[in-house]
Amino acid sequence: MGLGSNWALQNLEENPQAGFFCVAVSPVTFVTPGYRLYFKAWEIQKEGPIIDGVTKAIADAKGTDAAKMIAAGVVFDVTGMRPLVAMG
Repeated sequence: MGLGSNWALQNLEENPQAGFFCVAVSPVTFVTPGYRLYFKAWEIQKEGPIIDGVTKAIADAKGTDAAKMIAAGVVFDVTGMRPLVAMG
Protein backbone atom coordinates (compact mmCIF):
# COMPACT_ATOMS: atom_id res chain seq x y z
CA MET A 1 0.00 0.00 0.00
CA GLY A 2 1.21 3.52 -0.68
CA LEU A 3 0.71 6.18 1.95
CA GLY A 4 1.34 9.89 1.96
CA SER A 5 3.02 11.73 4.79
CA ASN A 6 -0.08 11.85 6.99
CA TRP A 7 -1.60 10.68 10.27
CA ALA A 8 -2.23 7.15 8.94
CA LEU A 9 1.48 6.67 8.27
CA GLN A 10 2.40 8.22 11.62
CA ASN A 11 -0.04 5.89 13.41
CA LEU A 12 1.35 2.80 11.66
CA GLU A 13 4.89 3.80 12.61
CA GLU A 14 3.79 3.81 16.27
CA ASN A 15 1.35 0.86 16.13
CA PRO A 16 1.47 -1.61 13.21
CA GLN A 17 -2.15 -2.76 13.68
CA ALA A 18 -4.62 -1.58 11.03
CA GLY A 19 -8.19 -2.18 10.03
CA PHE A 20 -10.03 -1.66 6.77
CA PHE A 21 -13.75 -1.40 6.29
CA CYS A 22 -14.67 -2.67 2.79
CA VAL A 23 -18.18 -2.39 1.38
CA ALA A 24 -19.71 -3.44 -1.93
CA VAL A 25 -22.30 -0.65 -2.14
CA SER A 26 -23.37 2.49 -0.36
CA PRO A 27 -25.09 3.73 1.66
CA VAL A 28 -24.12 1.26 4.38
CA THR A 29 -27.04 -0.43 6.12
CA PHE A 30 -27.51 -3.54 8.25
CA VAL A 31 -27.63 -5.67 5.07
CA THR A 32 -24.75 -4.09 3.13
CA PRO A 33 -22.33 -6.73 1.85
CA GLY A 34 -18.79 -6.17 2.97
CA TYR A 35 -15.98 -7.12 5.32
CA ARG A 36 -13.86 -5.86 8.16
CA LEU A 37 -10.23 -6.69 7.43
CA TYR A 38 -7.49 -6.63 10.05
CA PHE A 39 -3.79 -6.22 9.26
CA LYS A 40 -0.37 -5.91 10.83
CA ALA A 41 2.26 -3.84 9.02
CA TRP A 42 5.54 -5.73 8.87
CA GLU A 43 7.48 -3.31 6.70
CA ILE A 44 7.26 0.42 6.15
CA GLN A 45 9.68 1.48 3.46
CA LYS A 46 10.56 5.06 2.52
CA GLU A 47 13.37 4.01 0.15
CA GLY A 48 13.83 0.81 -1.80
CA PRO A 49 12.00 -1.65 -4.03
CA ILE A 50 8.64 -1.63 -2.21
CA ILE A 51 8.04 2.10 -2.42
CA ASP A 52 9.52 2.15 -5.93
CA GLY A 53 6.98 -0.45 -7.06
CA VAL A 54 4.08 1.32 -5.36
CA THR A 55 4.93 4.73 -6.83
CA LYS A 56 5.38 3.23 -10.30
CA ALA A 57 1.99 1.49 -10.11
CA ILE A 58 0.32 4.71 -8.97
CA ALA A 59 2.09 6.76 -11.65
CA ASP A 60 0.96 4.27 -14.31
CA ALA A 61 -2.65 4.28 -13.05
CA LYS A 62 -3.16 7.89 -11.94
CA GLY A 63 -0.19 9.93 -13.15
CA THR A 64 3.06 11.27 -11.79
CA ASP A 65 1.41 13.98 -9.65
CA ALA A 66 -0.44 11.29 -7.68
CA ALA A 67 2.74 9.22 -7.34
CA LYS A 68 4.65 12.21 -5.93
CA MET A 69 2.29 12.22 -2.94
CA ILE A 70 3.49 8.77 -1.78
CA ALA A 71 5.88 8.90 1.20
CA ALA A 72 6.03 5.19 2.10
CA GLY A 73 5.25 1.74 0.81
CA VAL A 74 3.70 -0.49 3.46
CA VAL A 75 3.49 -4.30 3.46
CA PHE A 76 0.86 -5.95 5.65
CA ASP A 77 -0.01 -9.43 6.87
CA VAL A 78 -3.74 -10.16 7.06
CA THR A 79 -4.50 -11.09 10.67
CA GLY A 80 -8.28 -11.39 10.51
CA MET A 81 -11.45 -10.96 8.54
CA ARG A 82 -15.10 -10.90 9.47
CA PRO A 83 -18.35 -9.83 7.85
CA LEU A 84 -19.17 -6.15 7.88
CA VAL A 85 -22.31 -6.82 9.87
CA ALA A 86 -21.95 -9.63 12.40
CA MET A 87 -25.14 -10.15 14.32
CA GLY A 88 -25.10 -12.48 17.29
